[in-house]
Amino acid sequence: MTIKGEQLYELGWLPLQDLSSLQPSFENLPEDKYAEKRLRSRRYSCYRYNANGSLTKLSQKDFMQSSNINKHVGDIERKYDAIDPTLKTNPVFLKMFEEFQERTNLSPDSAIEVHQIRWHCAKKVKIPAPEGVHQDGFDYIGMFMVNSYNVDGGELMIYPSPDDAPLLVKQLEPGEFMILNDKRLFHYAAPLVPRPNKEEGYWDLMILTANEALQGNQ
Repeated sequence: MTIKGEQLYELGWLPLQDLSSLQPSFENLPEDKYAEKRLRSRRYSCYRYNANGSLTKLSQKDFMQSSNINKHVGDIERKYDAIDPTLKTNPVFLKMFEEFQERTNLSPDSAIEVHQIRWHCAKKVKIPAPEGVHQDGFDYIGMFMVNSYNVDGGELMIYPSPDDAPLLVKQLEPGEFMILNDKRLFHYAAPLVPRPNKEEGYWDLMILTANEALQGNQ
């Protein structure tokens, strides 16, 4: 099944036994200087997913969203360090692209942008999506949960419009993912709540976004 027509979102699972191979790459993410201090750390890269299942890394670029899309940090050219190049051949990283491409039926020339993000949560409640109920400005978005440690909350919600009740409220478990039509749906994440101990909690996700290279295919 693909996210076309009236099929606006899908849920799925990655191989749980492979997730640990991604974890070291989350331990050295630079702080996201465009967000509240200690809210999140982040890397960003763009790829093309090839028919043979390999990835081609595209030129590093700045990331920018229109202020019409992101009223929090819109119209700002955001510079992020590239994702660890060794992940390009990591089997579970590649599996994310396979699932994303199969479920969206992206054309072969489509660029897929990847945000590797750790949200930090210690001592106080954190708001992972300060822009509120929103779209990201793409055709498709995929949210892949890699790890959730010592933190509660963070349910992902999808909406038909910002003024409607959510269609789905889902707590993603490690290995679970959600892929949705970003042109037709809106999304939000509930606040992250630290557990009552002295350890910092965190939420590790890979977020894939893409526009169709050949428009009019949706």
